[in-house]
Amino acid sequence: MCASSIRWAGFKEYVYGTSIGRLIETGWGQIDIESSEVFKQSWNLGTSTKFVSEVLTNETDPYFLWQFQADYPCPGSCSRGDTGRCQES
Repeated sequence: MCASSIRWAGFKEYVYGTSIGRLIETGWGQIDIESSEVFKQSWNLGTSTKFVSEVLTNETDPYFLWQFQADYPCPGSCSRGDTGRCQES
C-alpha cells in the first residue's frame, strides 16, 4: 500500500527497511505484493521514483519481530507477561 501511494504521489525516492516477505516470515498477515512489483507495474504513471530496498533491516526488523516471536526480547521497558506477550513493566 505504501509503495502504491508513493508511486501515485510522484515521490522522487522510496527507501524502506523491513520487507513484506520478512513480515510474512515473522507471522504478520500481509497482502503478498512486493514493492518492486508495484514499481514494475506502475511504469506508465509519468513520474519516476528511485527504489531503494531493505535499508538497515538490522534496525527495522526488531520493531516487528518481538510481536510474533516469543523468544525475541521485548523492546524498552517491556517484559513478557503470563500470556507470553510483551507488556509494560
